[in-house]
Amino acid sequence: MMIRVFRALAVSSIASTIAACGSAASDASDATRSSTLQDAPTDAMSVMRAGGTFAFALDESDPAAAFREGCKKSDPSDPAACYARIRAEGAEEKIALELRGTRVVFKSFGPEDGAETVWIEVALDLVADGNRAVFATPSGPFKGAWAAKLESRPRTAIRFEIVDATTIAIVDPKKGRLVYHKV
Repeated sequence: MMIRVFRALAVSSIASTIAACGSAASDASDATRSSTLQDAPTDAMSVMRAGGTFAFALDESDPAAAFREGCKKSDPSDPAACYARIRAEGAEEKIALELRGTRVVFKSFGPEDGAETVWIEVALDLVADGNRAVFATPSGPFKGAWAAKLESRPRTAIRFEIVDATTIAIVDPKKGRLVYHKV
């Protein structure tokens, strides 16, 4: 049930704006990861073009407050457990960016009925908004389970904020800031 809430959150976010763990590591691998992050690009266009897969981070996103309030009402005996379940389900919802030729392709996907489902996939035209953000406008046909819902909507730009080489925030005018971390 809650996974559908997150899917709706992610897909309607993209649609409305466009139309929007690991185990403990040793000190050596922490040092390698730190070195790699220091060398990783952090300007917006480079991060978008470098691509990768990013998981939704509810705790850092604006909708977290509404989910916490909803848990207080729906599960007053254990709102923390309710929110933890929602957070875990939300972390399964991901976005991916992939450079294909000269275009970055955006994909939104996650589990549905026991299988990974692509909700949205579309090529983007990118325009830098300073060094830390990019406006991305769909430039090709929509693919995925929600494609038919998006094709008839106006194609307007969505703003991606680049927090660092591993963190992207999508700014949705209705839902606020949605944060994703590289997996």
